[in-house]
Amino acid sequence: MLPNDENISLVDQNAYLYFKCADSQTKFVLTVGDGSATDYTPDATTHKIWIAVPGGATVKGYLVSKSGKTAAAGHVITIDRTDVVDLNLSDGLLWMTHNLGATNPGDYGNYYAWGDTQGYGSSGHNFSSKNYSITEFSDAATAALGSTYRMPTSAELTTLSNCSKKWETQNSHPGYKFYTDYGSVFLPAAGYCVSSSCERCGERGFYWSSTPDETTSYARGLFFSSGYTNVSGGYYSFYGLSVRAVRCD
Repeated sequence: MLPNDENISLVDQNAYLYFKCADSQTKFVLTVGDGSATDYTPDATTHKIWIAVPGGATVKGYLVSKSGKTAAAGHVITIDRTDVVDLNLSDGLLWMTHNLGATNPGDYGNYYAWGDTQGYGSSGHNFSSKNYSITEFSDAATAALGSTYRMPTSAELTTLSNCSKKWETQNSHPGYKFYTDYGSVFLPAAGYCVSSSCERCGERGFYWSSTPDETTSYARGLFFSSGYTNVSGGYYSFYGLSVRAVRCD
């Protein structure tokens, strides 16, 4: 989180952040690890600056006047963008705000066979039992994001699905917003992939858990459509499903 500064304040907009400056005579310069920088100029009326901070990155920003002079000494701020939401649920987990392989909460992201760490887009890969050779589980979220992240268990997906929920559209994609008094996460209805095509995109959502089913051919996951949610084990492990990571601090 970005600490308050005498000239700038932070308002958290889920996966995005915006700043409200004291006036329109300053700009915010955001620099990333490769040294590149982007200037953000506040709106002349509202003095707001919208910033989509790169996911998983630690970046620095500072206020300068429009003429380019640093506004004040010490106004260098480090932003650690982790893209997680604390819904204050009983399990204490932090939920990622977007699917694995996506950068926006409304985007589909990648599709994964259960236990596989290699994600694929909606085309160019054959999700079939013929090419499925994984013999033990590997966590796609841990592989992509590090040891503090993992795929949720079946029970944790059930806890999420029992939250208040609303079917809505984000970034032109319908899905469910699961919410509490403390925050919300949006899961798009990304469908699933089998063979070389994706099915039910925009109609239904399928999200893997890390929990296997009673047989070696199936694994458990969250299924939803408009007006219905269920956590079950009726998914072939070679199907390409979405993954929504959780963080355990």
